[in-house]
Amino acid sequence: KLVWVSGDPLGGPASVDVAPTAPETDTEISADLVAPSAPGTYRSTWQLESAEGVRFGSLVYVQIVVPEPAKGSQIKSFTSVNISTR
Repeated sequence: KLVWVSGDPLGGPASVDVAPTAPETDTEISADLVAPSAPGTYRSTWQLESAEGVRFGSLVYVQIVVPEPAKGSQIKSFTSVNISTR
């Protein structure tokens, strides 16, 4: 699993299932996160966890910066984040 370990959970799940993956290969992991509406910098940190509950590998994180709205205008945006690690 990929588990949330610290920071802002960004409305995401506590963990995301990861398919069995051989060493030194790539896999895609997706988690639905929600950018907060209040301006600021938000960081969510995650790590892989074995079936036995042991965390391993590098910490990975998503950082979202929500800007202050421009005066006199409305800002609508969509952010997509892809994370790859070995």
